[in-house]
Amino acid sequence: MESTSNIEMDTLALTRENNRLLTENNQLLKKIVKNARMGFWFKVLLYLVIFGLPLIFYSFFMNSLSSMLGVGAQGVDSNNSTTLTDTANNAKQIL
Repeated sequence: MESTSNIEMDTLALTRENNRLLTENNQLLKKIVKNARMGFWFKVLLYLVIFGLPLIFYSFFMNSLSSMLGVGAQGVDSNNSTTLTDTANNAKQIL
């Protein structure tokens, strides 16, 4: 009689331990998934900053520089065309 009682108690203890381990494992898996999602969006944001900000600054700088130099504002005109050398010299004078 005692042997069946001990077996049932051992089974009950093992079942409780198994339940505790399953709960702990589930919590760890949820944390892993959460961190993976946050890592993905952080990488997306990081790549947008790395590649996006230089392009924005470049376009802003080139637009303001071209408007200061007058390049591209009039379009192509044979009487008022500037060469690349003239544009570079004007940029050197401004900077």
